[in-house]
Amino acid sequence: MMSSEPLPATRARGAAALFGVLFGLYLLTSGGHFYAVDEEMMFDVTESLALHGSFALNPTQLGAAPTYSQYGPGQSVAALPLFWIGRAIAGRFSPDAYPWLIRAIVSWFNPLITAGVAALLFIAVLRLGFGRRAAIGTALLYGIGTMAWPHSKTFFAEPLTALLCFGSYLALPIDMPRDGEPRAPAWRPFLLAGLLAGLAPTVKIQSGIALPLLALFAALRALRAAGRERRAAVPALAAWAAGAALPLVALAIYQQAAFGSPFRSGYGDSIWSQFSTDFWVGFGGQIWSSGRGILWYAPPLLLFPIGLWLLWRRDWQTAALCALIVVAHVLFYSKWIAWDGAGAWGPRFLNAVLPFMALPLAAFLDTLHGRRTPLRSGALIVLALLAAPVQLAGLLISVNTFFSLTRGDDLSNYRVADSAIAVQLRIAADQLRQLYEIRFAPDSVALVAGFSYSEDGPRQVPRWTLPQATIALRPPPGDMLELDMELNSCFAQPAPSPIAIAVAGQVLARDQAACPRRRYRFALPARPTTVTLSTAAWNPAAFGGERDEELGVMLQQIAAQVDGRPLALQGDTLPVPPMPRGTFAIRHWMGDHRMSHWDFWWWYLLHDRLSPGENLLLAAAWLALGLGSLGWGLRGMLRAGDATRRRGMLREPV
Repeated sequence: MMSSEPLPATRARGAAALFGVLFGLYLLTSGGHFYAVDEEMMFDVTESLALHGSFALNPTQLGAAPTYSQYGPGQSVAALPLFWIGRAIAGRFSPDAYPWLIRAIVSWFNPLITAGVAALLFIAVLRLGFGRRAAIGTALLYGIGTMAWPHSKTFFAEPLTALLCFGSYLALPIDMPRDGEPRAPAWRPFLLAGLLAGLAPTVKIQSGIALPLLALFAALRALRAAGRERRAAVPALAAWAAGAALPLVALAIYQQAAFGSPFRSGYGDSIWSQFSTDFWVGFGGQIWSSGRGILWYAPPLLLFPIGLWLLWRRDWQTAALCALIVVAHVLFYSKWIAWDGAGAWGPRFLNAVLPFMALPLAAFLDTLHGRRTPLRSGALIVLALLAAPVQLAGLLISVNTFFSLTRGDDLSNYRVADSAIAVQLRIAADQLRQLYEIRFAPDSVALVAGFSYSEDGPRQVPRWTLPQATIALRPPPGDMLELDMELNSCFAQPAPSPIAIAVAGQVLARDQAACPRRRYRFALPARPTTVTLSTAAWNPAAFGGERDEELGVMLQQIAAQVDGRPLALQGDTLPVPPMPRGTFAIRHWMGDHRMSHWDFWWWYLLHDRLSPGENLLLAAAWLALGLGSLGWGLRGMLRAGDATRRRGMLREPV
């Protein structure tokens, strides 16, 4: 029989500590940007609400009929506090950075929400009577072993939907009545559960498919608590219905105002025509296809069936809810025209039911404690190890890079080598190899920094330098290093500018102009050194050109050799240009497969248009928040563990 005691303070502290750890981790690994037009549309509603008090997407277009987002208003309303914070922060920096910076702050939304879901999982596992290790393990398997982690980088609505639906489940009492002691269940938890369930469709209208299941679960809980006095369950069920009705009525009023009918969403009247996918394509695609199958993108969920069976023996009602809510979503989206969730990592829509898929894993993890279970322990270790590269692939490289590279229409492919997981791991490996060649490879001359893109495709030269360019010479042992360069400043406007060439900080050559093109040859000691090219900046856009970039001098040719042995020429033929202006251009730039982007906020800080001082301030604040949350959470988890061990020792017989 499960305890009817309220949530102990130690349990709440443990959940808060776990939240801190995951929120800090998500914040440190976030991309700081949006990935899809869905996110932009929800953000636009948030912006319209904050600045104009309107749900319309075009509140400033006088005389034009208002247009509304096809997505529910719930997430846009919930993101308002972060928008106000982001607006206050972005307003203190350069206007050029505002479009990116305010979205970067709003993108903290899903790190908060996803960490919150993990904390609720921790509490749910303990309330079911499983141990603390199983609770922590379940929350971490969800938080870092599934696509919940890569999805925390987005502004998609599925994480908030998951929080509301799982919160609705958790709000209900789970204790059993004593034999012969029926009692009326408290109505307040049922009111809260209904309210959370009703809020889910305001975020994502499709989550309405979970409402009947959550209502059925609430009825079972109320009847179980009431025992033989079935009528005692009526007030609790009425409270659940009233709680659900409040947000649903508000949603109906919104839809009446926006779309002319309380029953019409932003998807219009033709929504049923969009269920046009072949069932087995959508069904298999969501479950086992290497292109989008959840078993590939969340390997620990392979334990879901056995966990469900074990959970059924502990609490069949919870097990049934987990199974039915997952099946309902899979079946619903199997026929949906965009069953894969379009531009997302893995089966995006199943992210809404991930906590219900993770909860049964607690029953499996609980069987590992205090028993010799080498087969089960080995299976868990293997699946956790498989999950690591999968989530790294989704974290290191933007999924938009994969889509910009492949442009494939068949996302339900069964070729593992062509999946986003494999492709993005290859991209990451190529970028690491390129980083090594440019920064560390021996026997090379490397164009390290301060260069524009190559003018001749795959060849390193010719190419424009920026006003300050750095070349690294890494020769093998020998007697003499010979460096040979050709420079050309004839195209610079308004006139060719002076050039300075320095080696190891010492200027070896100065020229008023390299026009006509000139050749420079230097004999140097055969040891690693750095060559710097300095010239005045000029911008073609200032003289009518299409190119908007601060340039220096044209590097026509460069070669180096030691005692007649040539050095390999290394460099990035398409260095990352500064972050463009405009939201669409920024998103395209971040997902351009030709650029070696790492999909992290600190990487984009290195390439934005802010001053070094502004970037240092932003980085310090972001790191302080992320590391502070992570450190606070780890400290709390360690203290909670120590307290648990002390209580266990006190209970031991003397």
